[in-house]
Amino acid sequence: MKRTILSCLLILCGSCCIAQFSNPGFELPGSGSSIASGWNVFPVEGYSASLAADAAHGGARSLKMVGSGSDRSKFMNVSQNLAVDYRALKKIRITAFVKTQELQGNVALWCQIWDGNRKRIGFENSGMQGLTVSGTGDWKQVGLDLLLPREAKNL
Repeated sequence: MKRTILSCLLILCGSCCIAQFSNPGFELPGSGSSIASGWNVFPVEGYSASLAADAAHGGARSLKMVGSGSDRSKFMNVSQNLAVDYRALKKIRITAFVKTQELQGNVALWCQIWDGNRKRIGFENSGMQGLTVSGTGDWKQVGLDLLLPREAKNL
């Protein structure tokens, strides 16, 4: 059985300012098909996501993702779009706190970089930077470093 408990207290840090994702600690519940306000959770067969009050890092909730499939080619994606201004940000770091239980795959942070014409101009993930989180572990801060091209408008 593959299980993951994940809380992303996401913060985007730049050389000249700090920008924060909307609802980074999953404290505000969503409406309709959104589990948490401001977050996109994409359903994948064999996975579920919910807000959990029994496994929170710093606030009252975390995002809990549970997978029971053995197909390692599948993964669950949670995302948020963030506008960036190159004049204020050139190098950024995305961080999250992650807690795992009996995780047979791994947890990865990843980011796509888009220009003003909605063309993807960059991609990075934590595995490419040598970070792997698997097995069972208590809360751990993980990060992803990005260099933004001058054309970057959205993450």
